[in-house]
Amino acid sequence: MRKVWKAVITVIILIIIAISLIGFFALKKASNLLSESLSSKLKVPVKVEGISLSWNHITIKGLEIDNIKDSILPKAFSAKTIIIKAPLFNYMKKHVEIQQIIVDDIYIGLEFDNIESEKGNWTRLIENFYTVMDNYEKKDSERTVTIK
Repeated sequence: MRKVWKAVITVIILIIIAISLIGFFALKKASNLLSESLSSKLKVPVKVEGISLSWNHITIKGLEIDNIKDSILPKAFSAKTIIIKAPLFNYMKKHVEIQQIIVDDIYIGLEFDNIESEKGNWTRLIENFYTVMDNYEKKDSERTVTIK
């Protein structure tokens, strides 16, 4: 009987170690996945230094979005740290509620086509984003996000 308990405890410990390792490597890949996803949607290079999770918030470190081709400014956006405060289990709900978003050391590069134009670099970035989004199958989503 004692051997059975040792085997069960050993299996449980191995499962906990395996889950921890999988979580660690998934978190390491999260910054690459986010940067690749944004880059493909915005059609410009995007860099994310790291992402960390806690039970009450998500922290994104070193987000940089390069500007579109033929722009004067090299970057369209950068932030040293972005903290999204909401319990992690909130993201599994139908109606996501975010308590607060904190952006530290922010840079926004705005360029306009000419002095009278409303269009510029951000217009094209957002158009790129929605053009890629429109290529996916459209479906009615009842999921909402509220930022307090």
